[in-house]
Amino acid sequence: MVSANGVGLTRLREGTELVRIGEPLRPESAAWRYGDQFGRRRNCQILMAGGGLGALGVLLASGVGAGLSVAVFGGLIVNAVNTIVHGNPEKVVARMRTDNAGTVAMRSPARG
Repeated sequence: MVSANGVGLTRLREGTELVRIGEPLRPESAAWRYGDQFGRRRNCQILMAGGGLGALGVLLASGVGAGLSVAVFGGLIVNAVNTIVHGNPEKVVARMRTDNAGTVAMRSPARG
């Protein structure tokens, strides 16, 4: 925009030229003076908001991943403790010879 002695000239993006005659209104004067700063501030805010949302997404994804890994690790610990306390249910604890079935493997009772 060009302005001198109450006459303003500007060109729109599509090529239209506008002429203002007389003193500019307050919003027009502010846009003429600070328009480039407003644009920079807006772009900065958009970038900051996008970066913040991206960081939040990464934080949530890593939290979900950490939660799953804790759950899996917790399950492994519970299984290990059960095996230590109750023994391995697949382990043969005795073999018995019978008249009808021959040798039968005796296992630990099922835990529940």
